[in-house]
Amino acid sequence: MQSKKIGISNIAVLFLSIYYAWFFLPVLRISFNTSLYKNLFFLCFVIGVSLLFLNYVISTGGKIKLTFNILVPIIIYMLVMSMFVMFNYYDASKHIRVSFTFWGTALIYFLLSYNPPLQRAFGRFLLILFIINCITSFIGVYFNPSAARALTNALKSTEAIEEDIYLSKRNISSIYLFQSLVVIAPIFIFMVKKKIKTFWAITAVILIFIAILKASFTISLLLLMAGIGLSLIYVKGIAGKVLLVLFSFILVLLPWSSIFGYLSDVIDNSYISTRLHDLSVYFSEGNITGTFSARFNAYMSSFTTFIKYPFGIGAHYSYNKLENGIGYHSQILDDLARYGVFALAFYIVFLTQYFKLLKKQWVKINMEEAVFPIFIVYVGFLILNIAFRSSAESVVMLYILPVLPDLILNKKAP
Repeated sequence: MQSKKIGISNIAVLFLSIYYAWFFLPVLRISFNTSLYKNLFFLCFVIGVSLLFLNYVISTGGKIKLTFNILVPIIIYMLVMSMFVMFNYYDASKHIRVSFTFWGTALIYFLLSYNPPLQRAFGRFLLILFIINCITSFIGVYFNPSAARALTNALKSTEAIEEDIYLSKRNISSIYLFQSLVVIAPIFIFMVKKKIKTFWAITAVILIFIAILKASFTISLLLLMAGIGLSLIYVKGIAGKVLLVLFSFILVLLPWSSIFGYLSDVIDNSYISTRLHDLSVYFSEGNITGTFSARFNAYMSSFTTFIKYPFGIGAHYSYNKLENGIGYHSQILDDLARYGVFALAFYIVFLTQYFKLLKKQWVKINMEEAVFPIFIVYVGFLILNIAFRSSAESVVMLYILPVLPDLILNKKAP
């Protein structure tokens, strides 16, 4: 009976490995990009998840144990989105596959939790894919700084699509991979603080910093600096909370105009330098200028729509800026505009449970202090950028980060 269970789960992971290799690696996704291939790979995903669920039901004797975790808001979201598609509600049918495959990674993580060795094995596979993407994307943006930005733009001309194909065939990823690197950066800072492989941890932080600079992502750079600063001062316990309060007061008092002005002068990247200069002007004169102005207007558009329609305006996903009162620059604010207080409830529950999950996992290796900076940086990205649609974000946030402590413990075990 036991071998039968393992057999089903192994077959499931085989299908999922095929899907995630295609889902995660740009070179495979662009090489197999027809509707037929997309449907076939999505079928692998569906088969894999279905077999894991079947094996879970068999292993529990049909007694499904209900626990309150991040799957609760995710499953409710999936059920609601499915109903929207059934009733042809606005753009739900255009968004459902993206959302289901994104959140499906969390479903896989929990369905594999009954089989820790297989959960770790799949985690190692995803980690290898992530490392491959990091290496090829770093090389790509180092020699072509506009590569990741070009891949990130949602609306494409014919020339831009051709460039995307060229870049993807070199396995270069978009902004979401680089954001994921920023989110995990606090881990390396705490490794330095705890004197764990210090040289490699410092090297990793330097490479992440170079990658973000080369890729020209201003928000990612600012959140990287914030994450590093928070990681350096944060400790667990009462002392950590006191330091956090003091750090918050210091942040308010800092001369941000001079700081951003200085950074705009010393950073050798015209794209980032211009945006930092805009921030400097804002803090010195109160004037919102340049691209900072456009982004601020996008945020305010979504927030104003939420205030005007507290129950939301519906499942609009056109990604045309300011269309339907949605700015399309902030995941949280955009969802508040779409779904109102229901989105607010989703984020409160999901983020609370996600924090608890990471805390539960990282305490296993005595590095739970890293969870708070990781969490703050990720929430920062959810507020300041669009999210919940990328394979890199899905895999790193919903599988690699939770499973990594188990991989480390298993490697240390005799």
